[in-house]
Order: sequence, then structure tokens, then C-alpha cells
Amino acid sequence: MDWDRFSGFVGEGTYVIINRASLTALEARSLANGSGCDIQGFAHCPHNLAQLWNIRGATKGCGMYYLENVRERAKLTATGQEGLIVGTPELANGPRFWVIDKGMLATEKGKMAVLRSVQYPGSVLDLDRGDASNGTAVSLRPERRMDEHREPQQWLLQVQK
Repeated sequence: MDWDRFSGFVGEGTYVIINRASLTALEARSLANGSGCDIQGFAHCPHNLAQLWNIRGATKGCGMYYLENVRERAKLTATGQEGLIVGTPELANGPRFWVIDKGMLATEKGKMAVLRSVQYPGSVLDLDRGDASNGTAVSLRPERRMDEHREPQQWLLQVQK
């Protein structure tokens, strides 16, 4: 993987989102019943539309964003303070809005970001245990302190041209 490409969050656009711990991509997998999507970590594939996310501002200049999967048109949605992340078709207030903290230090892998839930303060997007297995669950978890193992809660974002 070309780490120089991961320049971090630069504003609204279409992104691939890679977990720092596992190096797997955030992917939407549609459910058979048509009620939304599972959001999981999968091996990065540059041509997979299920791994591309449109990041758009909730309201101009407010600092809150929603993330919509390009293929499934599902919005990244928190199901609870420590619940699974799913993809849902409608955009409503609350659990679908995120603050993208791009203030993380740059590492050898690129500039890190943390995706913070607006609805559940203190909780962030987390890839379970930083597991690199395909199909690893993505959840909302309490943010870890700086001295704890934080890589599963850190994400590399690269805008797609």
C-alpha cells in the first residue's frame, strides 16, 4: 500500500477509509432483506465501490459530517453508546453524524483521524480489536486514552480523485 497517498481528511469528498491497526478498509455489505448494510473491515481493494465513502457536511460550516457509502447509498450509523455500526438508507438527526478529528499526529502510515459520534459523546468508530480478518465488526466504543492501544480507533483517509 502506498502510504504517501493517505494525506488525511481535507474536507468534503469521496474517500477510502483504512483502519490503522489492521490496514483493512471500511466496507458496506448489503443485507439480504434490504434493510440496510453491515459495516465491516475488509482487505483493501482499490476498485471496490463498497469501500468508497462520500463525506458531506451536515450543515455548511458546522463541523459535523455524514458518511455515505458510494455503492449502497447507506449512511454510517451508530446503534448505541457501545453498539455496532450499520449502514441505513435514510438520513436523520443524531446517530448518523460524525466529527472528524484530523488533529492526530502523522505516523509512518500517514495522517490519522478519529471519527467521533455526535449522538454519543466520548464514543468513536472502532474496528474490533484491530483484527485484520475480513468481516471484522466495526463498532462504537468509548475513546481510549493516549497511553492505551488506540490504533483500532484511528483511521487513514484518502480523498479519491
